[in-house]
Amino acid sequence: MPPITVSGLNRAAEQYEPTLRKLPFLVLMDVLSEMQINLKEVTYKDTLIQFERKAGSSKPYAAGTIDYTSEIGKMIERSLIVLPCYNAIKEHIQNYAAVAVLNPTGDKINNQTKKHPLEKEILEALVRTIGEDILDSIFHGTRNTADKSPLGMLDGYFTQIATEIAAGTIATAHGNYATSGTLPVPSSDSYAFDRLYTWIRKAHPQLRKKAAALYISPSALINAKDALSYLLGINRLDAFDRFLPYLRQVADAPNLEIISTDALGSGSQLVLAKPRLLDLGMNTKTDVQFIQARNPYEDPNYVQFWSQWELGARINSLHEKEFFCNEQTNTATDMAGDYVS
Repeated sequence: MPPITVSGLNRAAEQYEPTLRKLPFLVLMDVLSEMQINLKEVTYKDTLIQFERKAGSSKPYAAGTIDYTSEIGKMIERSLIVLPCYNAIKEHIQNYAAVAVLNPTGDKINNQTKKHPLEKEILEALVRTIGEDILDSIFHGTRNTADKSPLGMLDGYFTQIATEIAAGTIATAHGNYATSGTLPVPSSDSYAFDRLYTWIRKAHPQLRKKAAALYISPSALINAKDALSYLLGINRLDAFDRFLPYLRQVADAPNLEIISTDALGSGSQLVLAKPRLLDLGMNTKTDVQFIQARNPYEDPNYVQFWSQWELGARINSLHEKEFFCNEQTNTATDMAGDYVS
């Protein structure tokens, strides 16, 4: 059976390009929606301007003693900047052995045109991997062009949080930060659960009591659930069923929702946020083709896959009524593809 040809790959890229351009969005959309992250199409920069009102300007009246307040509020800018990223692969086409399968119309492989039913799947697999690489980076990434891995594509949310803590923008004094300690693996104790609900109680009442999303790693969530089983003297399956209602009650957070995904990594880092507070920006509209397949080398058996896009992330507000975090850090978990080497 013939190998996949260069001309065939180029034809597939041209034929399926409109679908391929949308694939990163399709891969990301459902997952980002579950994580309450907004996916935005941005051309270089999007600036969000928030007006924060100054409290305490009302006073008791007494004739002849008017005290004017000089400040009504302040404007806060939060920018989302998308920066170039790419995926480049140089592949020898004879690595692809033809497979005796039927194409979608039911016809067998055409040995004259070299059209192969797996062409589209090969190109789709590449773009889906890009979407998964982006998910790997959105919390843990640090923009660094010298880093030749997905984690160098952008400053992720945890990286931005660490920067703001170092700058003092996130601090106990601002009400958007409090220590929790680690949420350890239980050993007949309830430390992980106790520390979790105690930390949530420290959040601003308007964040804690209204709709709020708790970002917690799967490992920390399992520890907290197991700790609840020791606290209540019940088996672990019962603890899983009772966990969220019980946490809402003892943390005084009646509308709390839990977001726990491998994209958060492992560890005890916690974020409590207003729903949809996080933005992820991408720009693909300016690209003629999101993905290209061509053979620019002396050996025509080599094919180059080139994909380019722009990417960035933003936490829309750090105000204590919308955002709250702890002092812990997480370790990234590699989720993309099926193998790395």
